[in-house]
Amino acid sequence: MSEQNSLVIRVHISPEKLAQMHQSAPQAIVLDENMKTWWASREMYGKSDLTNVPTYTVRDNRELLTELVRDRYLIAREYYDEERQIWTFFALQFSENYSEILPMISWIIGLAAYLNQGDTGFAIIYDYQWGSEDVMAYIKLEDQKAKLTNAKHISAIPQEDYLQAKGILDKFMDEMQDQ
Repeated sequence: MSEQNSLVIRVHISPEKLAQMHQSAPQAIVLDENMKTWWASREMYGKSDLTNVPTYTVRDNRELLTELVRDRYLIAREYYDEERQIWTFFALQFSENYSEILPMISWIIGLAAYLNQGDTGFAIIYDYQWGSEDVMAYIKLEDQKAKLTNAKHISAIPQEDYLQAKGILDKFMDEMQDQ
């Protein structure tokens, strides 16, 4: 992969849990079989063994998200639909490098702990802008757990999640063109 992939995170989360997440520090995750299997399934040049998963080193998640949104290169946004209790974060130009996305994958997996039982969501890092439909990472969040899948193409993820992610980015692009 040589072009920037986009990141979309969309989860059902209560306002109280969202506030708790914002106030908490990013948590390191344990390198488990799910992560090892995903890493083994990725194709990249100069692939090294995955021996640990880096985490963001900031005071709290609010600081992390603020930094990401302020990074003009990423073109990132965050918003919360209070009525539907859906939190969305996206970065149009997130990364092209698997090693670079590891802290975010760790962070997304940690996000599952803030969901109430029955809350669901997903995160996807994929080629939105360049049209190849390649997937770097797809994570399903459900019942306070996160499952990193081996999906390499959008056809391997639930179509509803893909369409929601694409819709979020399409809407943003339309708004940018209208300005």
